[in-house]
Amino acid sequence: MKDHASTKPLLLLDIDGVLNAFPPRAGKEYSRLTIDGYPIHLHHEAPAMVSALEQAFEIVWFTLWNHRAAPGFGPHVGLRDVEHLTTSWERGWEAAAAAGYGDPEIRQLMYAKTPLLPGLVDPQRPWVWIDDAHTRWDQEYLETAGLDPRDFRLIGTEAEVGLTWEHVQRAIGFARAEVRELSKEPLSDNPPVAPRFPGSVVGRMDAVDDDDIG
Repeated sequence: MKDHASTKPLLLLDIDGVLNAFPPRAGKEYSRLTIDGYPIHLHHEAPAMVSALEQAFEIVWFTLWNHRAAPGFGPHVGLRDVEHLTTSWERGWEAAAAAGYGDPEIRQLMYAKTPLLPGLVDPQRPWVWIDDAHTRWDQEYLETAGLDPRDFRLIGTEAEVGLTWEHVQRAIGFARAEVRELSKEPLSDNPPVAPRFPGSVVGRMDAVDDDDIG
């Protein structure tokens, strides 16, 4: 994603714990689906929330569903043809180890994703990552890797609830502020990112084959 034609900020969007919620008791606000053999709880307003995000961002999938995200989940939220950034527990671990992190430090990270990001995102392009599993350790890793914290946001969801309009508003507020900064227009107030980053690693944990990398 280092080459891009879009002037919009980039949004890295997870599925499990974000669009696919894990409510202890799913109410009528969730549709129950089966996608690629997995049970899914999709909030009725999820397509509208994704549509609102798409107005402000170029969206890419950033999920352990990898190449299965667009054909499997995409049609249910209007993102049928969206690209994905490949995630991999093995490759993420290797990248963190190569950066000098030891085993205990790596296990604190969402290491299927975070250590891969410095090689995937354009440091000149603002971006947001919405996920249920990143923590302050992931934020610190990215800053240590040289990514400017003014240029990105990690927005955390609660896996039991998934994406909400509050998360959408935070993301769009950041995107609008960044676009106005680039165009040298006056900045509006940018709502702060909540300090809470739920750490549950739910959803797919399967390894990615080499031919998935791309």
